[in-house]
Amino acid sequence: NDKSITVKMIFSEPKLGNLNGIMAGLNSNVVQATTETGGQTLIVSGAKINVANLLQGQLNGINLTTYDNKTVSWLNPYAFYQRVYNNIKDVSPAPTEEDKALAERMSGTITIRAADCYQIKTK
Repeated sequence: NDKSITVKMIFSEPKLGNLNGIMAGLNSNVVQATTETGGQTLIVSGAKINVANLLQGQLNGINLTTYDNKTVSWLNPYAFYQRVYNNIKDVSPAPTEEDKALAERMSGTITIRAADCYQIKTK
């Protein structure tokens, strides 16, 4: 039973630390050249949260998927472009250790679950 809500997320606040700049659910594609003859495409597909089980009073089974029911990916475009900058030979100013660490947080996947303290109450 699919009772989904569409989600689009952009995290933009320095207080979020490593999460700052992450986007998910925006239907975005970024092509990253990996060789002279090819490239890798980083895709941030649309995202939906299926809340059917929550509506039925069950905590387990809440899920976050793409419209094709695959794992949702996130992308940090700032980290992506930081990686491009870091790979420029003899660039000035040289990337700092913080810049290099940021570039490693370019993309990943997202899962969701209800918090352990969450309780469903019915009327």
